[in-house]
Amino acid sequence: MRVVITGGGGFLGQVLASEILKRGHLRSGEDSNVPVTEVVIGDVMEVKEWLFDSLQTSSIVTVKVGDVCDASYCASLLNDDNNDKDGGLCVFHLGAVMSGAGEADFDLAMNVNLKGMMNMLEATRQFRPTSKVIPTFVYASAGATIGSGCDTDWIQSGDVISDSTRAAPHTTYGMTKACGELLLSDYSRRGFLDGRGVRLPTVIVRPGKPNAATTSCFSSVIREPLSGTAIALPIDGNLKHALTSYTAAVDGMLAFQTVSPSLANQVLGPYDRTAFLPSMAVSLADLQQALSQIVDTASSSALGFITYNIDKKLSNIVQSFPTSIDSSRANALGAPPTPGLATIIRQYCTDFPNAIHPQLKLVDSPASTTETENYKDAPNLIVAIVTGAGSGIGRATAIKFSTGGWGGPTGKGFAPPQNTTYGIVLVGRRLDPLYETQQLCIEAAASQKDHMKLHTLVISADVTCEKSVSELFTKVKTTFGRLDLLFNNAGANVPPAPFQNVPMQDYHKVMNANVTSTFLCSQQAIKLMS
Repeated sequence: MRVVITGGGGFLGQVLASEILKRGHLRSGEDSNVPVTEVVIGDVMEVKEWLFDSLQTSSIVTVKVGDVCDASYCASLLNDDNNDKDGGLCVFHLGAVMSGAGEADFDLAMNVNLKGMMNMLEATRQFRPTSKVIPTFVYASAGATIGSGCDTDWIQSGDVISDSTRAAPHTTYGMTKACGELLLSDYSRRGFLDGRGVRLPTVIVRPGKPNAATTSCFSSVIREPLSGTAIALPIDGNLKHALTSYTAAVDGMLAFQTVSPSLANQVLGPYDRTAFLPSMAVSLADLQQALSQIVDTASSSALGFITYNIDKKLSNIVQSFPTSIDSSRANALGAPPTPGLATIIRQYCTDFPNAIHPQLKLVDSPASTTETENYKDAPNLIVAIVTGAGSGIGRATAIKFSTGGWGGPTGKGFAPPQNTTYGIVLVGRRLDPLYETQQLCIEAAASQKDHMKLHTLVISADVTCEKSVSELFTKVKTTFGRLDLLFNNAGANVPPAPFQNVPMQDYHKVMNANVTSTFLCSQQAIKLMS
């Protein structure tokens, strides 16, 4: 399979290309495991700085310099003598002129964002794989398609917005992105390609210099201090803004690419192929506080100094942006939630160590409780297990539990008794998202007026396996000695199919994940509760 990434030389494009190389396979039609044999990075200029060594050393990565305003260049990205059309094609169209630059130069924004989109769609339409597999086209749109702040707008900043919110952009950038969404849906409806669009919130933390986005300061508040550089921020520190991490943004785009055509059609339908990715409402002050909490105080003097030189016009623009976003359709397609702020900052430090001042040191990340620790004698201890705690409902429930949002030992009411110690056991297959949930639980507990006494236990387990479940509950018993609540949240689904055509492997997958896991965990829970 050939993968084409426009704007691939930029930050997000390089993160995406690097992740695709790690995975090695993507979806093409009904086949979810097609090897990636070519990654074509298209950009308007040569890559100034490679952020990941793998992109320089990989034999399947090529760079093609050109302008998406040129239809022949777009066609060359998809078709050349080296392309095996039988392998399929996936296009990630990221190339665009950002909001600030778009307002400064209308013609540039129209040519790159609108004409360039049309050229890439048409080039994909003309691509004719002999296998008859329709190419996949993933489009990076933005929340700028939605306008608010004007008295006559359909929504205001305090409203909850969703994929069904009417587009009324306030900028040329937002207008061109909205037009791109309509084009994507119509090309997809007609069967020219399989279009899937993601509305990206502000993405942090971007390395290097600030980009032309209106909200680039949400990266600057982390990036510059970590490099030892002073920064004056132009936006009121208490204004909330919807954002996500670069890892979650890329994982969201890949979730949209890898989901089956049947599920994509079920969720997105034929006429609106773009969905909001999950985000989190965060202020500059929130980010500044998170940064101060993870930097070792002994080295904090190396942090660049943060001041505020507030631009009222810019602050008013940001204040007008809605921050409550319903991303249920993206969730249904497997898009991950936004990680906690500490996780976002630590990830940036790990991925770009050369951007961090050499004298700065981070405090150790919160480690999960191990089975050798025990809290059996903790006062007023109540313990909950949440399976499938790495995302979605499981994560949200675990965070709520961490703030005392349950009945407590008596089961009466939702006000936690005084001096309660909470034990939350986070269970799932993959550790990374569980650690993110753990950090969010710790942050939620710390935010309470009366600091919550919280102990978290992270366990990687296969809840469909009797031996794995037995080991899980043995760890819980060793650590806490009791159990008060089990939330059987883990589950799985498969693409819809007529009953007579459901494969046995799909049947077993659903029954094991949804029924067997509940039986095994409930059986062990009753023993521990007795």
